Amino acid sequence: MYLPTFPSPKTRINHKIITRSLAFCSDSSPFQPQQQQQQQGPKEQEESITNRSYWTKRIHGLCIVDRNVDEALRLLDHLRLRGYRPDSLNLSSIIHALCDSNRFSEAHHRFVLSIASGYAPDERTCNVLIARLLDSRSPDSTLHVVHRLMLAKPEFVPSLVNYNRMIDQLCSFSRPIEAHRLFFDMKSRGHCPNTVSYTTLINGYCKIGEVGIAQKVLDEMSECGVRPNSLTYSI
Repeated sequence: MYLPTFPSPKTRINHKIITRSLAFCSDSSPFQPQQQQQQQGPKEQEESITNRSYWTKRIHGLCIVDRNVDEALRLLDHLRLRGYRPDSLNLSSIIHALCDSNRFSEAHHRFVLSIASGYAPDERTCNVLIARLLDSRSPDSTLHVVHRLMLAKPEFVPSLVNYNRMIDQLCSFSRPIEAHRLFFDMKSRGHCPNTVSYTTLINGYCKIGEVGIAQKVLDEMSECGVRPNSLTYSI
C-alpha cells in the first residue's frame, strides 16, 4: 500500500517560496502593470522639446490650474535633460506656484539657479518676480537674488516700489543703516526717492533711537523737494 509522506514537525515549510511560485504562475503578474507603463510611456516623451507653446501651457497648467508645482518641477527637470531651455514664462509659473505654496526658500533658490545657468528674464519680469519674493519678508534672501541679477545683468535696476519694500523690510528688522545703504544705491541707479522712501528710513532710525540721524534724513527730504505726509510727521 502506498502511504503519502508528510513532513515531520521539525521540517520547516518555506511559505514565501510557495507564494512566489503561485504568483509567478498567475496570469496577473505583479510585474505586468509596470511593463505596460513602460510600453505606453507618458505623452511628454512623445512631444518634441521644440514645441515651446505646448510645454509652456503644460507647466503653467500644472502650476496654476492643478496646483501641483512638484510635478511641474519634475517635468521641467526632465525637459532640461533633453535639451530644453526654460524661458521667462516657465520661470514665472514655477516661482509664483512655489510662493503660493509658501515655499519661498525654494523659490529664491530656483531663481538663483536660473541666473547661474546663464538665463535671466527681462527687467519687467525680474521686478514682478522680486515683488513676489518680497512677500516672504526675508530681505537677505531677496537681496541675494537682486545682487546676483545685477552681476549677471549690470543694466538691471529694481523698481522704486521694490527698493522701498526692501528698505522697509530692513528697517522692520531694526537695520536702518543697511537700509540707508540701499537708499543710496537706489539713488545711484537713477531713482528719485519719494515720500515713502524717506518716511520709511526716518521711521527705521527712530525705531532704534537714532533721532538725530532721523532728523537729518527729514532735512534732506525737504531740501530735495519731497513733501512729507501725515505719516512722516506722526513718527
